[in-house]
Amino acid sequence: LEDKELNAQIEAAMRRNPKATADAVRDCLLDLAGESAHRAPVDTGDLRNNCTAELNGQTVFARLAPAGPALPSLRAFGTVGYGLPYALRQHEELDYVHPKGGEAKYLEKPFLENVSRYIKRMERVPDEVIK
Repeated sequence: LEDKELNAQIEAAMRRNPKATADAVRDCLLDLAGESAHRAPVDTGDLRNNCTAELNGQTVFARLAPAGPALPSLRAFGTVGYGLPYALRQHEELDYVHPKGGEAKYLEKPFLENVSRYIKRMERVPDEVIK
């Protein structure tokens, strides 16, 4: 999933302050991963525990918890996803019943619901302070 306006705000924020932007992107990734994992369907719990988020190739969320800091970089590319073979099918099948909780579109829905908040977060990245 991606959003052109969000990507534009991330690029603008990177020009202002790369470190603060990486921190802001990490905040958004943690938020999305946490919400997505909470909404993932439950059978054994493996799917929820499988959610990971990466920032510039470094894991920042795994096993339902933050997993590392935002490392300094001149870019801020993040992903949230699932690696289990059945994750995509569970995400896409709107007719599946989840008696133990969860829902389809467990990654897409929270992204779309929160993208405007993520854009605002990028807009708040301050200009880099030169000392």
